[in-house]
Amino acid sequence: MPGSTLISRIGSVLGAMALPLSVMTLASGAAEAASFQRLYVFGDSLSDTGRTFDLTGGLVPPPFLPTTEDPFGPLVPAYADGRFSNGPVWIDFLTEEFEITGGTNYAVTSATTGSLNTAPIPGLPGLTQQVGQFLAENIAVASDDLFILFAGSNDYLGTAGQDNPAIPVANLAAATRAFAAAGAKNILVANLPDLGLSPFVQEVLDPTAASTLVSQHNALLENSLNALRAEPGFQANLISFDIFSLINDVVADPTAFGLTNTQDACLFPSPLFFPPGPVTRCSNPDNFLFYDSLHPSSTVHRFVADAAIDAIEDSQSASTPEPISVVALVVIGGALYLSRRSASA
Repeated sequence: MPGSTLISRIGSVLGAMALPLSVMTLASGAAEAASFQRLYVFGDSLSDTGRTFDLTGGLVPPPFLPTTEDPFGPLVPAYADGRFSNGPVWIDFLTEEFEITGGTNYAVTSATTGSLNTAPIPGLPGLTQQVGQFLAENIAVASDDLFILFAGSNDYLGTAGQDNPAIPVANLAAATRAFAAAGAKNILVANLPDLGLSPFVQEVLDPTAASTLVSQHNALLENSLNALRAEPGFQANLISFDIFSLINDVVADPTAFGLTNTQDACLFPSPLFFPPGPVTRCSNPDNFLFYDSLHPSSTVHRFVADAAIDAIEDSQSASTPEPISVVALVVIGGALYLSRRSASA
């Protein structure tokens, strides 16, 4: 029967194609799953995994501090493992998730996007020096290296006093372009969280002014990244990471993230002021958005890492053609061809 012959022929074709189909499906999955061998990080204390601690001989951030309850008694834990938090920060979680074994974290506390560092500690670099150090090392960049750029908060805080977001955004664009010129193929650039929400800004600065600067910064940054993507010859996968929206979601519905306090600092008063004095430390830091008056708790860093992983994997999927659609076209074309052959027989 012609019908049964057609079905038989299609079955033979599909059977012959089974191996290529499975191979292409696996290739599609591998392309979508991000995999990196080395990680290069540039920024400030939000991404610092111990560089400041090493540069200051283990003094900053302080691992232990006296307590206000008994300033002459036992010290209490302050910052964990050289991180400006009570535990791992988002870069630690990313490194673990992607099983990254190489690279360098250049991020250091109080770095602005330029050459200024606002900490009262001589010799700490800004972002410009971090990028310059990387370029001076003449590292042979590989296609599976991941670059992370997260800076700008210190431009608007403390002694920097920047009130023109175009300047920090231009610095970030220049760094991004330098990484791409050096051969980077995957560059994640984060925007800023709403600094007006932090206890530090609430207590010391103008929250409304800070929030306005952040909004302007983020809008200009996204426009700048889009312009970079459109530049002739720009080949990097440029990943926009929206930390601003994530933290706003946390503040809007803290219980959904397992938090109970999004307004106060667990560690108070802030050890950010030098030299730090006695502090009061809450008993449940992972239920707080802010560990100190400016830095998130390790729990929130975990949320940031998860969001970054999603952004990275979404960018990988968006930039990779879906091979299965090609297979589907081949199958349909083969079926139509056999159908015509059968009809003419």
